[in-house]
Amino acid sequence: MSDHDERERLKSLLDVHGQQFLSSFDLPPALKKKKISKTPELIDASPNASRSAEEWNGFSESNSREELSSSEWDEDFEGNSGFTASSSHTPDLTIFESKAQPKTDVSIPKALRKSFMSSKVANITRLESHRPSSKRLEHKASDDDLTNAQNDATLYRLLHTKLLSGSLNPDLNLSHAEREKAFSGRLLELSGEAKLGKGECVHRQAEHNKASKRVREGLLRKKVEREQKQLVEAKNLGNYHPLLKRMYSSSASAVPKRKRERGLRMGVGKFEGGTLKLNRQEIDSVTMGGKRTRGRNVKDRRS
Repeated sequence: MSDHDERERLKSLLDVHGQQFLSSFDLPPALKKKKISKTPELIDASPNASRSAEEWNGFSESNSREELSSSEWDEDFEGNSGFTASSSHTPDLTIFESKAQPKTDVSIPKALRKSFMSSKVANITRLESHRPSSKRLEHKASDDDLTNAQNDATLYRLLHTKLLSGSLNPDLNLSHAEREKAFSGRLLELSGEAKLGKGECVHRQAEHNKASKRVREGLLRKKVEREQKQLVEAKNLGNYHPLLKRMYSSSASAVPKRKRERGLRMGVGKFEGGTLKLNRQEIDSVTMGGKRTRGRNVKDRRS
């Protein structure tokens, strides 16, 4: 195989490599035509160049490597001069279609919209006068609140007088004593001595106060135990909330017990840390009381 054939093979490989490199970019059509027109000239001129090269030196591997590197550098430079190569692969676009939101209906009268930017000021003022004022809206809202409050009061009265009252519900199968206590509680509620739903409790408390101290303490202890049992049962069932704690405790047990002080208490002031503390009102009550007694004694003596 001669040197001429080897050069031709290397040249063809170089051209194929250059075409593959250029095909990886999107080049302008004018530049592509220019590149294609230049390639035959290089192929045609290659025999003359090879003949001139044979006169002074043979073809070596180092020269072929230099030609390959220089040609690649020229192609890279020509491909990047004057424009930026863009990839032929187009990115995938995903379009998300959002649901059309319903338009809010703006309550603007049609006549008012027509009178917008109008030269007739009288029409605008006339339309503004017919618009419902804020005072009317507030009055309507207050009437609605009053009606709701009246309905709530009626429902509350119906529950505690007809539905929850043991004296008027024969399906509860109450004994004679329990029915009598419920009836007495209803009478207390109607007379105004007890709140609705609390008449029976007031009647039972009055009966308990007539018992001895030992019996009262036993009844109170049983009541506290019953309330604790109801509270534990509500927690186990999941019906308990800290805001509903007052529902599971009576008014008597909810009041904090006052600590009883031993011995006799001072009539005036407060004894703390070995000192007697008096406020201005207590001092004035003692001093003014002494002056009054002296004045009365003087008047009595003069008379």
